[in-house]
Amino acid sequence: MNRRQVVIIAGSLLVIAAIAFGWGLTSQMDVRILDQNKEVHLVTTSKDMVAALALAGIELNPSDRILPSLDTPLEDQMDIQIIRADLITVKDGTEEMALETTRTKVADILEEMGLVINPSDQVYPSLNAQIGADRSIEILRMEEAIEVVEEVVAQAMVVKSTSSLSPGDLQVKTEGTPGMVEVTYRMVYENGKLIRKEPIATTIATEAVSGTADRGHEKLLVTDSGQPIRYKAVHYMSATAYDLSYASCGKYPDHPAYGITFSGTHARPGVVAVDPKVIKLKSGLYVESLDRWPDYGYAKAEDTGSAIKGNKIDLFMHSNKLAFRFGRRNVRVYELLDPVTEEMMVGFSGL
Repeated sequence: MNRRQVVIIAGSLLVIAAIAFGWGLTSQMDVRILDQNKEVHLVTTSKDMVAALALAGIELNPSDRILPSLDTPLEDQMDIQIIRADLITVKDGTEEMALETTRTKVADILEEMGLVINPSDQVYPSLNAQIGADRSIEILRMEEAIEVVEEVVAQAMVVKSTSSLSPGDLQVKTEGTPGMVEVTYRMVYENGKLIRKEPIATTIATEAVSGTADRGHEKLLVTDSGQPIRYKAVHYMSATAYDLSYASCGKYPDHPAYGITFSGTHARPGVVAVDPKVIKLKSGLYVESLDRWPDYGYAKAEDTGSAIKGNKIDLFMHSNKLAFRFGRRNVRVYELLDPVTEEMMVGFSGL
């Protein structure tokens, strides 16, 4: 082989190598693009992901996320996943705002929005939950404050039955004086609105002094059912009503003291709360209505209350609806000479 032939062969090999190298640079790549429920297969020779997306006709919104990132060179058999952003509505207290995001965990979404959640705040769904189908989050901003309020305690009027006066006549002997208490309340606010006011402590600043009066007694009280009963004292009182709801008694059913009176008995129709300074606990009573309502009837003084001071009485009702309907009314309360049995105590349960 002469020198010319060697040169020709070497040149041919270089051309073949260059062609092969060129083919390697322009080899085709098979790429799969996953766009939510849509799958696109793309064959390209470009390693530029932006160009590949444009070739596939896929547009990205500013809040969308792509894996791997846009600056990643394409490779054969590569999977590209596009995560589309969803519109999330967030109600923060009284303010409502919106955010387009690819995040699904509530805590991550709020962090992206720069919202700080205080320990007392309530978030729905919870911080560790995934966003719900309604794509909404609500934040209740909760605050507590302590407030001390001076409140007047009306003086009681202790009325004793006497035979020296005509039946029904009232003779005031001493007027008495009102007292003053300092009540400490825990004020609970939701989004700046007061939703709960809880008394947590009461300090007596001035003791109320009860007034006294004599009233000419009727030898017998005839109930609205026509039954005569004997009594030893009469009290004209302001009556309210309570039941076992949380709004009324401040306890839920799982509380150990739920439904338990001050005397240790169970609250039930016929049980009333009184001021022990006016009516002794465990006294048998008859509560007479002074309006068109039927009498509450036979009762026992087994409970007390922070608001039941002086000439006040609180009547147990079997339902919150009935207690609300009763409201506040004037009644006449008889302290009975004869005992009151459980069978006699029905309250307003018949309504």
